[in-house]
Amino acid sequence: MIDHRQDRALLGLAMTAGGFTRALLCPSLERITADGDAAISQEENVLAAASFAEAVDVPAAEVAALPPRGDWLRYCDRRGHAPVLLLLRRGSTSPTDATRIAEVVFNDHAARVGLAEVRSALRRRNAILSGVETMTHIGIWQVGLTSGRTSWSDETYRICGIDPSEATPSLDDAIALFPEEVRGLVRNYLDDAIEQKSGFNFVLPFRRADGVLRTVRSVGYVVTDDDAEDYLFGIIQDVTDEREAQLHLWWTANHDTLTGLPNRMLWQERLSHALEMAQKRNQAVGLILADLDHFKSINDVYGHEAGDEVLKAVADRLTAHMRQGDTLARLGGDEFAIIVNELAEPDDLERPLQRLVSAANVDFGYRGTAIPVTLSLGAAVFPRDADDARELYRNADLALFRTKADPQRRGTLYDPRYGLEQEGREKRVRLIREAIDAQEIVPCYQPVVHLGTGRPACVEALTRWRDGERLLDVSAFPTAFEDAELAPLLGLTLIDQISRDWRIMRAELGDVPALSLNVSLRQLQNLSFVSAINRMLDEGVVKGPDLILEVKVDPLASLSRHVRPAFLQLLKRGVSISFDSLVSGVSVLVEPGALAVRQIKVSWAAIEQSEEKGRAGPVIRGMIDTCRNLGIELVACEIETQEELRRVRGMGFRLAQGFQFARPMRFDVLLGWLRQVEPVASER
Repeated sequence: MIDHRQDRALLGLAMTAGGFTRALLCPSLERITADGDAAISQEENVLAAASFAEAVDVPAAEVAALPPRGDWLRYCDRRGHAPVLLLLRRGSTSPTDATRIAEVVFNDHAARVGLAEVRSALRRRNAILSGVETMTHIGIWQVGLTSGRTSWSDETYRICGIDPSEATPSLDDAIALFPEEVRGLVRNYLDDAIEQKSGFNFVLPFRRADGVLRTVRSVGYVVTDDDAEDYLFGIIQDVTDEREAQLHLWWTANHDTLTGLPNRMLWQERLSHALEMAQKRNQAVGLILADLDHFKSINDVYGHEAGDEVLKAVADRLTAHMRQGDTLARLGGDEFAIIVNELAEPDDLERPLQRLVSAANVDFGYRGTAIPVTLSLGAAVFPRDADDARELYRNADLALFRTKADPQRRGTLYDPRYGLEQEGREKRVRLIREAIDAQEIVPCYQPVVHLGTGRPACVEALTRWRDGERLLDVSAFPTAFEDAELAPLLGLTLIDQISRDWRIMRAELGDVPALSLNVSLRQLQNLSFVSAINRMLDEGVVKGPDLILEVKVDPLASLSRHVRPAFLQLLKRGVSISFDSLVSGVSVLVEPGALAVRQIKVSWAAIEQSEEKGRAGPVIRGMIDTCRNLGIELVACEIETQEELRRVRGMGFRLAQGFQFARPMRFDVLLGWLRQVEPVASER
């Protein structure tokens, strides 16, 4: 039985119109329990059950009469998914009228059931839609373009921070929730959609009624309902969290996590944009590259944590000394880049470069230790120095290399001549690197001998390039030992092999001669190289007093604050210095300075030039006397003949080096020479 007020009213009307004394509407057998407020008799219950049993004989999709039962007329409606019965107790109505009344009841009942199902489905759909809105933070709204009527879903109210019990805001009220700076943009989106009967889609900042700033996405379009009224229908979604996640992901992909600066990818994008704008505006753009000197050594000496702190401090210092609006990026490792935008003239880059140069030397405190840090800078300007971003970077890098090649410089502007120099350098770098990788760079050794005994005073280590059976002097590449990149690399390669050779020599001979390392100023300016020499002492390869560093000029004045402590540590450990030129030797004798000078070498060409009537000239005589008084060894070099040997001995030289005694030799040959060494011929 159905317990709907409308059904009872309909049955009452049918009974009155047809003169029936009783009417029962039975939608299903299970529901035959009550008829409104009146109880069903046992007779009626049995009758209904029997009628449902007979209803199966009624053809589907039809309304038909069942055979009467006593005083009851029975009708069955099979048009629905389940049979419906109408039981009418006989009255004065004819069977024809009774059938018509039954059809009216069945039709009305079917209509109301269908409507109830539609409403039920609508409620279910609304419940589902409400759940989806809540889960996705999507609200629905619409406004009639003629009537102005608006309707919002509960989620729309929640997103806007408005109580659903309040009156629905108008479209203008909703637009007013957007910040003033984007309000006009929202109005334009909606007006365009209304005018063109199209859609809109935007993501903008949004201020809720309670003042909280969020970000929303709104998507919608114009629709026409059954009454021919146009509606602006849309959704609104709070995408604040999504937007923040996207921004975080974008930031992570485009920034250096250590310093927070733009990374290489974002830098390239901004540089390309800056060059494009400069072309349109007839302006110039500068690029300044900054590189930390000896950063690897900082990591080696102080640890990677200290290195990270130095990088962050350098980023802060560069930021403080650059113009607002310019871009500072960390390209990787210890390399930084500054894009200097909107220069009226190419020469205008000089001033920003000098501001950064003024910040290029600084001590950074780390756990109570002052870490000296220097920066080298190189700069180029578009379009004067380059036609595109790649060429601009290349030329700024060439200027940076020029800075690194001159210890007195901190910043350099690009000059076209650097490109030609770079081509030759790149060729040399490639050849030397290939030789190092192929293990073709090897040490050879040449002794300095006592003229009185013929015994070695020390053994000088020289760099040679093994080409098959030949040993080539690397000095054939004159700039190899003055190159900031190649010189330390060559030196470290030699130190590894010399250390191995000296361990073997000590194991086989017991006693070893003093070792003289021929080093360049560029090598001594590299902390990794100087630290490697200190490690030789730490590991017992050679003792400090038995190690001589042979140089051309006094290196102290050219050492950075970063390298100087490590070099001075060598001197404290007894390492001494040898000067291999007459000019440097004279300078040292005039102003001894802080170096522990052990030797001064003078070439045979300089000795011969100073001779006067077969005797040492005043310069050589003065050097010999002064060196003896100061305890400095004076060495005659490049002595190749017996005659030259006789003459330098006659002048008073006590030490000499040259082919007359021994040519530069491989280590195995040196071992044999040391075992068999005899006094020089004139002393036998």
